[in-house]
Amino acid sequence: MTDKPRPPFLRFATVNDALPLSAFAVECYRTAFGHSFEPDDLADHLRETLSVDAVERWFELDWVVVAEEGIQTVGFAQYGLAPEDMPGWTMGAMELRRLYVHPSFQGRGLGSQLLRRVLADPTIASCPRLLLDVWAYNPRARQLYERFGFHVIGEHSLDLTSGASSSVDLVMALDKPGTDPAEP
Repeated sequence: MTDKPRPPFLRFATVNDALPLSAFAVECYRTAFGHSFEPDDLADHLRETLSVDAVERWFELDWVVVAEEGIQTVGFAQYGLAPEDMPGWTMGAMELRRLYVHPSFQGRGLGSQLLRRVLADPTIASCPRLLLDVWAYNPRARQLYERFGFHVIGEHSLDLTSGASSSVDLVMALDKPGTDPAEP
């Protein structure tokens, strides 16, 4: 009989985790989406959203749950108040801003584990609506969210520094997240 591998350890991150989170997020983003950007647009986007300075700013308003195996970051989820200009916004809505899983851990249930942890947060469980956006061409992520009860309510584009048009992101919503705990 072999021992079943332990699931990654989940904990709330702090601003002290900004450097490793930034490096991890950049690696995941380049792998998943880098091919869909012009090099200058990708560099600008990564600098604006995933640099160490940008990650440090996350902790001013958001929560970040990090998944670790040993000392290695293998995933994280970032969430906070949804901006009022987000399609589907309602008073008190929250947003799952990022859910990243290292490619070598995809398909092993870590995305579900992170999403369950976010949904269990009392702030999320008591909010009227949890919003997220997902790249329209990311079927695995869409399937994960749909298993948890999210549904598409709109779309928007990513604004690129160069002014080039980006591909479409779908906006998905889960209404009253604390009333129907999904266990996919």
